[in-house]
Amino acid sequence: MWAEAVLLVEDLDRLVAQFTPLSLTLGAGRLQMSAPGPCVPVPGEGVRVTFRATAHWPLLGIEVPVAVRALSLLLRPEICRGAAGESLVFQPVVEDMDIPGFPRALERKLTAMVNRELVRKDASLSWDFTGTLTHSFRLPGSMAPIDSLDLTATAGRVEVRSDGMRLAVSFSSAVMRAATPAH
Repeated sequence: MWAEAVLLVEDLDRLVAQFTPLSLTLGAGRLQMSAPGPCVPVPGEGVRVTFRATAHWPLLGIEVPVAVRALSLLLRPEICRGAAGESLVFQPVVEDMDIPGFPRALERKLTAMVNRELVRKDASLSWDFTGTLTHSFRLPGSMAPIDSLDLTATAGRVEVRSDGMRLAVSFSSAVMRAATPAH
C-alpha cells in the first residue's frame, strides 16, 4: 500500500521560515541567512528560496562581513537508500548570490566556493522516513490469538510539482499472532 503526503507552497513557506535565521559554518567563514522569500517549486528539480544573507570570512585575520542582497538556494529532494532503509534527503545548492559592489565574476567564484563547502560539510537535511514510519501496533488481548499489526515503510518517491512537493511511501503490512503453546 502507498500513502502520500503533500506539502503545498504555503506549507513549504511556513517550514522554511522556521529554519531562519540560520548560520552555516563553511570553512573558515560562515553564512547567515534570514528573511526567506516565497518558496518557488521548480518541477523535477527542487524548491527555490531566496534569502537575505551576510557572509563572514576572515581577511588577513579580521572577520569581514559582506552583505548579500539576495542568495538563491535550490533545495533538491531525493530518496537515498542506506543500510537501515530509505531517507528523504534535501541537498542545498546555492544558485546565485547578488552582492552589491562585487563584480559578477567574483560573485560566481564565491557561489562555487560556498557550494563546495556545502558538499564537503554534508549540509544536506536527511529524514530516515522508513525508520520513523515503521511501527508495530499492539492489539488488545481480546483479539487473541492476534498480537499486533505491523506496518513497515519499505520505499518512497518524492516529486516536486508546480503546486508543491509530494512524498509517497510504500508500506508492507503483517498481522502477527501470539505464539501458541505446543501440546
